[in-house]
Amino acid sequence: MTVGTPTVIADWALLSKVPGRTMDSEICAASMDPGAAERCVRTLLAGTADGPAPGRPEALPWYGFTGRLGDRPVLGLMEFGWSDELDGTGRPITPARLLIADFDGAARGALTYTGLAAALFDLGWRDVHTGPPGVGDNRMRLAPPPLDVATLVRDIESLGVEFVAGIAALLLDGAQVVLTSSAGQYPSVVERIRLFDAVCALLPYGYRAQLTAATWAGHRARHRISLTFAERAAEGQREVSLDTWAVPAPRTAPAEAYLRTLAALLRRGRSVEQLVQYLMTQREPERNRDAADVAGLLQRLDLPAAVLQAIRAGRAGLGDVLDVLRRLGLEGLDDDEMRQVYCGFLVDRAARPGPEADPAGRALAELWSPPVTRALAERARALLSDGDQEGLRRLAEVAGARPGAARALVGLLTDEVVQQPRPAGIAAYVGLLAHLDPEVAGDPDLHRRFLSRPEAGVQLVAHLMKRPGAVAPVLALWESLVTDDTRWARPIVAVVGGDLAAVAPPDLAALRGGGADAVLTLLAVAEQHERLAELFRLHWRDFAGLAARLGGGEADERRRALLRGHLATLRAQLRPKKDLDAIGRLDVLALLSDQRPETLLSLRGLPEPYLDGMQQAWRFPALRPAKERLVERLREALTTRAARIGDEAEARDLVAVVDRIEPSLRPWAAGLIGTYLTANPDQRASLELSPEWRAAIDPWLAGLTDLARVCADPAAPPREVLKTLWSLLEQPELHHEQVLEALRPWLRPGRESAVIDLIGYLRLSPNAGAGHKAFGEALQARAIDPAGPLREFAPDFIAAVRWMAPLLQQVLAAADRAAPASVPPGRAAPPPVAPERPPPGRRQRSSLRWLFEAAGPRVGANGDGNDGERGRGARGSGERGTTPEEQA
Repeated sequence: MTVGTPTVIADWALLSKVPGRTMDSEICAASMDPGAAERCVRTLLAGTADGPAPGRPEALPWYGFTGRLGDRPVLGLMEFGWSDELDGTGRPITPARLLIADFDGAARGALTYTGLAAALFDLGWRDVHTGPPGVGDNRMRLAPPPLDVATLVRDIESLGVEFVAGIAALLLDGAQVVLTSSAGQYPSVVERIRLFDAVCALLPYGYRAQLTAATWAGHRARHRISLTFAERAAEGQREVSLDTWAVPAPRTAPAEAYLRTLAALLRRGRSVEQLVQYLMTQREPERNRDAADVAGLLQRLDLPAAVLQAIRAGRAGLGDVLDVLRRLGLEGLDDDEMRQVYCGFLVDRAARPGPEADPAGRALAELWSPPVTRALAERARALLSDGDQEGLRRLAEVAGARPGAARALVGLLTDEVVQQPRPAGIAAYVGLLAHLDPEVAGDPDLHRRFLSRPEAGVQLVAHLMKRPGAVAPVLALWESLVTDDTRWARPIVAVVGGDLAAVAPPDLAALRGGGADAVLTLLAVAEQHERLAELFRLHWRDFAGLAARLGGGEADERRRALLRGHLATLRAQLRPKKDLDAIGRLDVLALLSDQRPETLLSLRGLPEPYLDGMQQAWRFPALRPAKERLVERLREALTTRAARIGDEAEARDLVAVVDRIEPSLRPWAAGLIGTYLTANPDQRASLELSPEWRAAIDPWLAGLTDLARVCADPAAPPREVLKTLWSLLEQPELHHEQVLEALRPWLRPGRESAVIDLIGYLRLSPNAGAGHKAFGEALQARAIDPAGPLREFAPDFIAAVRWMAPLLQQVLAAADRAAPASVPPGRAAPPPVAPERPPPGRRQRSSLRWLFEAAGPRVGANGDGNDGERGRGARGSGERGTTPEEQA
C-alpha cells in the first residue's frame, strides 16, 4: 500500500566555505534565519570527519534528522558530505546542507526520513557555496516519493518487531540510544535511515517532533542526539548491539506499558500494518510528548474494536463513535470494513429524526470520503425501498454540504428507482426531489433515465401529480428531451400544453406498450388538466383498448376503479348535444367496465350519431375478446330499460339498438316487443319491423296470446293451461315476467293444489327443457313470496302454497337422488312425509304421489294431457282432482 505524499514546503540552508578562501565554515546561503540554521547543523554534527573514510562505518556522508527548530516542530535533515573543492588552506570543503520541512505538511503526507533524504537528492544540489538550483533565497516545494507502507512493514518484520519496538521503548524512556557493532558489521547509510524509519513507525508520527537521529556519531563527541550509530556508547547512553540484536529493557513504567500494550495488540490479532497505519495518523506533537501519551494512545487502539462490536450489537452511542473518530479519523481505523460500519452508523443516525441527526450529519461532512459516500448510498437505497421520504431528505442535506455530492447521490437513487420502479420507492424519490435545489432536481440527465424506461417514467408522473404544481415543470422539461426512442411520453407531454391532435399512432402505441398504468396515467394527467374529453374525442380507441384489458381480468380492482373514475369524469365533461357519438362510445366502455350506460338507460329517442358512436365502439377489434361479456351487459341494460315498454318511442329504441349493435339479441328482445304489441296491436305496422323481427316475434306473440286467452277464461281446466304454457315455453329467450303476467288471471284462490302440480310437472317431467324448468322455478319463487306479484291472494293462497312447498322440495330431492328413468312405469314411489298440520280451516287434499308414477305426465305432439289425468278426477273451475289415495 502506498500513500501519496503531498508537496511539502521547506526552508534550506548551506553551512560551507567559499572555494579558495581561508575562512571558517559559515552559512553561505539560506532561505531562513542563518543563526537558527547554524545551530541546527551543529546540533546534528556529532563528531569530526578526518577524511571520506570509504568502506569505514564513519564514512561520509553523514545524515542527521531533527524534529525541532528551536521551539517549533519541524522535520529536518542535515547532510554532511565531502567535496572536491578546496578552501584557501588547501583543505577539502565539507559542506553541510540543511532542509527544514513544515511539520504539518510533512505529517499530512506521512513524510519519512527516507522520503526527505530522497527529496534532497532529487534537488541536484551539488554546489558548495550556493543554494539549490533555481530557488534563489526563497523557500522551496519538495515533492518526496509516496510512502510505501508495505515496505516499511517488511523492514520492521525483517529487523524483528521486538527489536524495533525495544529501541522505540528506550527512546520513550528518554535515553540516548547508540547502535554499535564490535565486529564492525554496520548497515549501509541507506539501511541506517530505513532502520530509523522502522523505529519511528512503531511510534506516533507526532512523536518525531521529540526525536533526533544521526547515521554516525563519534563516541568522544558530546551531543544530545536521540538515536545514533557509533563505534561504542558513551557514559549514560543505552547501547544496542548489532552483533547480538539484544535490546536492554526500558527503565520507566510508561515505556514498559508501551511494550506490553504493543505485544497485547499483536497477540489479539492486530497486524503490524494496522499498527503502522494507525500510528501514522497520530500527527499532533502536543498529544505525543512522552511515553505516557504514547502508551495511552496505543491502549485506545482497542477502543475502535469495542465500539465496532457495540455498533453491531445495536448498543453503541453516538458519543462513543464520535470520540473514536475524533481521535483516529477514518484512516486510523483498522480496515475498510470497520470504516464502512462506522460510516453506516453515522448515516443511520443522520437519517433518523431526533437530536443525534444534526451532529451525525456534521461529522459525515467533516469525514467525507469514499466510505462515507458508499454508506450514504447504501442507506439511501434502503430508505428508498422503505419509502422513507423524510430520511432521504436528511441524507440529501448531509450530501448537500459537499460540492457535487447531492447530485451524485440523487444520480445513484435515480438509477435505483429506474431499474426497480416500485411505488414506495418512486413516492420517496418524488418527495426527495421536492427538497432539492431545482438545478439538481431538474437535471436533464436524471430525466433522460426515466424517459428511457416507460414503467419508471409513468410512475414518476403519477406520483408527481399528487403534489400540486409538480408535474407541469417536469413535463415541460420532458418536451425538450423526448425523442423517437422515448416517444411513449409524447401523449402525456402533449396533454399539459401541446397539441393532442399532433400525437401520432406510433406515440400512442409506444405508450400502450408501457402497460395499463401508462394509459391510466395519461388519463389522470388529462383529467387534472381538464382535457379528458378532448383526448377521448381524438383517441377514444386507447380508452377502449384499456377498458378491454381491465375488463378482461388483466388488472386488479384498483386499476378498474381508476378507469371507472376517469369514465365518470369524462361523462361529465362531454357535451350532451354536440358529443353524441363520443357519448355512444362511452356507453359501450361503461358496459365493459361494469358501469351504468347512463344515456342508453335514460335517453328516449336515441339519435343516429349516438347509435353510430356506439356501433363504432362495439365493432372495435380490441373489444372482440370481451364480446360475450359485452353482450351480457347490454342485455342487462336493455332489460332494465325495456322491462315495461311504455310507448312506441321506447319500442323503436330497443329495435334500433338490437339492429345496429347486436342482432344476436333479437330472439331475446322479441319477447319484449311481442309483449308490447300484445297490449298495442295497432302499432305493429307503425313499428315497421323487418322480416327477421317478425320471424322472431310471431311464434312468441302467438303463444303468449293463446296463453292470455286461456287464462282469461275462469273455467279453463289445468290441462288446457298446461298445454298452452308448455308450447309457449319451448320458445327461445323467454321473458318470465311476460309469461307470468299472462298466467296471472288463472292463479286465484282455490287453485293452490293445481299450482303445486303445475310447478312439479314443469320441473320434473322428463320432457321438460331448460325453459320449462326455469319457469317452474320462477313460478314457485313467486307463488310463495308474500311480497311478490301474487300478494293479492294473501293470506289464503300463498299460505296454502307455502304449506305444500316442503312436499314439493322432498319430491324434488327424491327425484335428484333417483333419475326419472329409475322409477319403473306403473309403480308408485313412496309417498313423501307430510307436515305436521295444514293451515287452519283448510284440508290439504292434494298429494304429489302421482308425480312419481311413470315419472310424471307426458305431453305428446298433439298436446294431449291424458297422462296428466291418470289417477285424478275431472278438473273444472276451482275443482281439485282426487288423488290415488282418495280413490282407494
